[in-house]
Amino acid sequence: MADTKLSALTELAATPANDDEVYIRDVSEAAANESKRITIANLLASLGGMELVDEASPSVAAEVEFTGLNGELFLLLYTLFCSAASDLRMSLNGISSADYEQRRFENGTTFLSETAQSVWTITRLDASNKASGYLMVEGKRVSAANNLHIGHFGFTDTTVSDMIIDGRLVASGGDLTSIRIWPFTGNLTGEIKVYKVV
Repeated sequence: MADTKLSALTELAATPANDDEVYIRDVSEAAANESKRITIANLLASLGGMELVDEASPSVAAEVEFTGLNGELFLLLYTLFCSAASDLRMSLNGISSADYEQRRFENGTTFLSETAQSVWTITRLDASNKASGYLMVEGKRVSAANNLHIGHFGFTDTTVSDMIIDGRLVASGGDLTSIRIWPFTGNLTGEIKVYKVV
């Protein structure tokens, strides 16, 4: 193996697993100790980007909750149906008091500005049309006096209009630890992925 050219080795013709290893030359070490191995997971983590931290594939579920979140910024991607015409709702850190504010834009026009709400209303859902979108969720506040914020962009099969939301949680609920998503009525089916920006 030591005398085999790299081009003579069998190619891994698939996506490497996180615990697969590759050779690395650590130039911070003395020449005799430079040759090392590194896992794909550690190599990717060192490059920065996004890390998948949780995902769900609800099938007629009343709600989905992601817990144990810890990071500066999260990106949540979703594609969902609902068993009944409904609004998709979201809360952070289990807070259900009237501490949510939002401005919602559709086709570039403000059509909703709300304060003192007990949840955020993210988009509209029903059984015959898919709703897809992404949410950026702030994970850490600058100080205890600051709010957590979200940004949303989404669309549905039946409308060409976009749905953009700017929201903030004005409670002193601390940094982000959990995200809960549920429909006002009915049950969810689809895919949700939560990425941490690293």
